[in-house]
Amino acid sequence: MRRLLLPFLGFLAQTACFYSDGPNTVTTLDYHIDRPRIIGLSTYPQVFQHGTPVTYNALIVGPDGTEPESVSVDLCGLLDDQITEIYGTECFKEPEYITHVADSVPFVWEPPDQSGIGCDDDPEENWWTCTSMVPLLFRADFEKESAYAIFNMPVHANPATSEVVDLPIVSLTATGDIVAGGDVELRAESTLAPEYAWRWYVDAGELRGTGRTLDNTGEGPLVSENTLTIPEDWSGTLRVFVVVQAWGGDGLAEGWSELALEVP
Repeated sequence: MRRLLLPFLGFLAQTACFYSDGPNTVTTLDYHIDRPRIIGLSTYPQVFQHGTPVTYNALIVGPDGTEPESVSVDLCGLLDDQITEIYGTECFKEPEYITHVADSVPFVWEPPDQSGIGCDDDPEENWWTCTSMVPLLFRADFEKESAYAIFNMPVHANPATSEVVDLPIVSLTATGDIVAGGDVELRAESTLAPEYAWRWYVDAGELRGTGRTLDNTGEGPLVSENTLTIPEDWSGTLRVFVVVQAWGGDGLAEGWSELALEVP
């Protein structure tokens, strides 16, 4: 089986099969929702093959609570007769390779039948040679700016035995002085352990624990805490988001929670 490697290199930061909103060294301090952002992606189940519908979702946020005017999800480079390996976004400059998938989130999609490729029937022995790696691009257009996220998706031509996990259920609570200039203690709990750090985002203010925190040590629930200092001149709603990415086999087992603080 010959594997087609298309030389498309992109500009969006990413790691392995997973999307990212930028390098951790940057996003640790880049936690403000001061522009349109896609800060979470989830897939369930986390296996991508014909005959298995998958639910995809994205956490799209805009400054001041603005909503996107449109959403588009597109796949690039998945062929019916050839295994492909593509990373990045340059592929999307080639219209003949693009498959439009959805105009909103969440949505359900399954890969096309690739049985005609002629892969061996043993998925364990032929996982790599019978699996395409292709970029799935999420785009959210706001009035003046757009937000993007990319997921490098492994699509199996043969039935796969990838691990599937439930999406984490995440809760978020706040205590303290919810006033301008006050310190608010944030506590997040998850039903699944994060594979990476907990990711925090706020409309404004300073996160003492930065935008990336770890689990609290000790036994008990899966918990992480942070402290938000509200700006001195803030009034009205101040949103807080926390995102957890658990291990999900081939896909993204992410869960998130939002909390709206009402500052008098």
